[in-house]
Amino acid sequence: RVAALEPLISLMYADSASAGLRRLVVDVLGGLSAASPQFKEWLVQESTCVKQGLPGLLRAGDADVRMAALEFAGLLAETPGFREAFQGAGGIGALESILERDQQQKAGTGPMAALMAGAFSQGRRPPNERNMAQYLLSKLLMI
Repeated sequence: RVAALEPLISLMYADSASAGLRRLVVDVLGGLSAASPQFKEWLVQESTCVKQGLPGLLRAGDADVRMAALEFAGLLAETPGFREAFQGAGGIGALESILERDQQQKAGTGPMAALMAGAFSQGRRPPNERNMAQYLLSKLLMI
C-alpha cells in the first residue's frame, strides 16, 4: 500500500531533516510520480505531501531545497486536486515569498552587476527560482 510511504513524506517537513535529506526525499517522490500517475494522484489527493510538506519546502532557507520543491510542484501541478490542496496549505503565499525574496536580492545589486551577469551568460540559462515561481503562479491562478 502506498500509505506506507507517509514516513518518507514526513521527512519533507521534519525539523530534524537536513537539506540534503529533504532534497533526496523530493527526488525520490518526484521519480515515483513521474513513473506512476496513480502514485502522483495519491500523493496529491491523500498524502500529506502537498497539504503539509511542499509549501514548507518552498520557504526553506536552502536554495537547492527551494528549487527542488519548485520543480516537484511543477511536476504535480496538472494532477487533479493539486490546485485546491496547494492553495489550502498556503502554497500560493510560499510562491509569492520566493518572488519577494528575489526582488529583495535584486534591490541589493546595482546596474553594473546586472550588466556583467548578462555579458557573461552564454546560450540559454536554466530556469531560476523566480521563473519557476512565476510559472507555477500563472498556472495555479490562471493568469
